[in-house]
Amino acid sequence: MIVLVITTTFFFVGFLQSSSAQTRLSNCNAFYEQTGERIVGYQTWDDMAADLSYAQLVADNFMGEGGGKYVLCPGLSFYPVETAGRPAVISALNTVVMCGGGRTDCIVELQPNLPAFFVMKSNWVVSGVRFEGITFQESDNRDGDEGLLSSMAPAVWIGLPSVTSSGVGKPEVSFLNCHWKSISSHPSAVLISRVDEDWSDSSRSLNNSIYERPPEKGMSSNVNFELCTFTGNIFEKGAVYNNFGNALFDRSSFDSNEIKEGGLLNVVNNGTISINEGCFYRNVVSGPGLVQIGFGSVLVSNERNFEGANSVLISQCDQIFLKDTKKCTYFDGIQCSLNLKTHIASDVVHYISLGLLTLSAMMVATSTFLFY
Repeated sequence: MIVLVITTTFFFVGFLQSSSAQTRLSNCNAFYEQTGERIVGYQTWDDMAADLSYAQLVADNFMGEGGGKYVLCPGLSFYPVETAGRPAVISALNTVVMCGGGRTDCIVELQPNLPAFFVMKSNWVVSGVRFEGITFQESDNRDGDEGLLSSMAPAVWIGLPSVTSSGVGKPEVSFLNCHWKSISSHPSAVLISRVDEDWSDSSRSLNNSIYERPPEKGMSSNVNFELCTFTGNIFEKGAVYNNFGNALFDRSSFDSNEIKEGGLLNVVNNGTISINEGCFYRNVVSGPGLVQIGFGSVLVSNERNFEGANSVLISQCDQIFLKDTKKCTYFDGIQCSLNLKTHIASDVVHYISLGLLTLSAMMVATSTFLFY
């Protein structure tokens, strides 16, 4: 009898999931008319957020299950304000939000004071969350006070605890080929800061302290950024603010951003950071440092990174500042990485050209000095 009840229960849940979850998908007609390629995906933010909410319900009751791929129709803009003041909440294993067709023109039009996505803990360990090909930008169409939660709301908030208790490991969250551009109403593009509350409780405590205080119950997530770009933004707290998490940046670029406090990348409260083959160009930051490593935090890797034409206002360190030792660590790249993919190929050419010009100018200056 017990076996029958359990079997019936799982059958019912499976039926409920198959009949209700991700049923708001439709043909991406505009993309088909443009390219002739048929893609099935979401055409509105509200539809995707509703299916993610259903996945959250399944995950809370069935050990994190309920994830899957959530494909956005390429060439469309998506407005988080449609969810009436609540971000799209992700708490299921192996949830992937991606732009269809391998594109990067699924545009999330950010609203002030509201994260677009909130990745939070479930009753089960959450990992395998990935964002792919999503572009985040400031919305020109702001709807008054809708979504008014906190001026400290990041564009994306990673609130997950880490699967590992003591260090760098397999990422719980990944950003692949994602882009943040022309944002000024959010203090950071991504906040990595563990919270052990649901969204309603977290939103009430969303203030400046979420950036400063160490998480109460342990380490934040392992988060990877690969082939991502941050361009033309104005942030108060930096492009990515890592509060006791592990962040890895691989072949990602930072161009023409302005940071009012700290560096482009800030690590606090015993967090770690790895930066490989990155490009930092034409940024203006408060500093000290383009990258700021706080007390107790660790720079794990700094390989083949390039910087040029940046301005650091607190100028005792213009690259990587280590607060523990009050010393500066420098990038060793002489040009922007040649391994960057085609989505930023034009930027690479621009960076390399300017980098070579800068190097040439330095050589000329040195030659002049020696001649003199």
